[in-house]
Amino acid sequence: MAYAISSAASLALLLCGCGDDEGTEIPADAVSEVSGIAGGSADDPLLLTPADVERLATLANVEPDVLKSVGSSLAEQDVWQQSMDGVRAIYDDAPEGVEPTLVDVACQAIAGSIHTDYQLHYAIFQRVNGFNEQEINGLTETTFGLHQVLYDASGSDLAEDRAAAVLTCHTLEGTQG
Repeated sequence: MAYAISSAASLALLLCGCGDDEGTEIPADAVSEVSGIAGGSADDPLLLTPADVERLATLANVEPDVLKSVGSSLAEQDVWQQSMDGVRAIYDDAPEGVEPTLVDVACQAIAGSIHTDYQLHYAIFQRVNGFNEQEINGLTETTFGLHQVLYDASGSDLAEDRAAAVLTCHTLEGTQG
């Protein structure tokens, strides 16, 4: 829990747009939304260091200024809103304790490592234990919506969509605990 709060604080500083040597922040409304879905109570902005901005901008294939701009209004972005629908579905439908794993697998869409339903199914199968084939199929179905939103956004012609996908996963990682 302390790690999530510390990560949240670091991310918030980076996304605030407070100059080149300072960070920017993911607004508290986005952090609070994710935390609430995951059953947490984090509600402070999530800080990003300048190094985080550079790394995430490179991952999204966007300029750092685009990433900062999108980050400052992340909760208002279509990609964010659609992703939160997918995150809610995971937290509503998946067995307790497996949700962060499913979100993490869905976020692999950004790296382009999961392209097909079969790859998604296999990635989930490798990460969860104690589930039979039918249960894995259900987990794959539950995860598919979030994965598809992130996969589509990460391949979008719009830099803002690519930035929103990367920032969404970074925020999820920083607040799920």
